[in-house]
Amino acid sequence: MNEDVLIQLLQDINRENVRFGTVEVSFTIHDGRPTSYELATHRRRNIDSLNKSSAPPT
Repeated sequence: MNEDVLIQLLQDINRENVRFGTVEVSFTIHDGRPTSYELATHRRRNIDSLNKSSAPPT
């Protein structure tokens, strides 16, 4: 794997614009070399902030 692949991977991750959560990277290996990668993003929402925004005014 060369530096160009890592730069492209980082650009793809930045494009996902995940502020809170995780990004998983999986590589497909063929004959001992990475041939492709997949990104999976998981966004997190805090339940407390949802409850505060939907609470009736007092």
